[in-house]
Amino acid sequence: MEFDIIIIIIEQTKNKIMLATITMCVSLFIQSPIELDRATTYNAEVSQCDSDPLTTADGSRIDIDKLANGQLRWCALSRDLIWDEERQKLHNYDTSVFRGFFRFGDTIVVESISSPQINGKWCVRDCMNKRYKRSIDFLFDPRNNNPKLGVCPDVIIIKHKH
Repeated sequence: MEFDIIIIIIEQTKNKIMLATITMCVSLFIQSPIELDRATTYNAEVSQCDSDPLTTADGSRIDIDKLANGQLRWCALSRDLIWDEERQKLHNYDTSVFRGFFRFGDTIVVESISSPQINGKWCVRDCMNKRYKRSIDFLFDPRNNNPKLGVCPDVIIIKHKH
């Protein structure tokens, strides 16, 4: 909600000093760590995705060999955490979906005390089922998902600055 209000102010003001202050506030707000309710893993399988499990929500193709070798660190975020204007239109501008702080292709840094195997940089390539909020799903090859994550409750994410 705060993000939407800030955007409206930026579009309506002509004062450059005000714009600089608001832009700085937006940047600080986006860079604040976000504590998630849950983290899980998923596999590129029809039973866990859709009829085309090797294509992510942003259109990226999953290279099974790179995934098996640990070269792909891709994740899916819940729809409340992703910003996507085209999907906002598809959902009749419902303010609860696709108005988050992360865009497809963003790199995020993940931190968890209980599950160190998920710590580090991940690329946002997919979105989760609509029933999830404040959640993340890590793409793993089923042969390399050790130790199995289960449901991890102590995850913090932050947008990685390049």
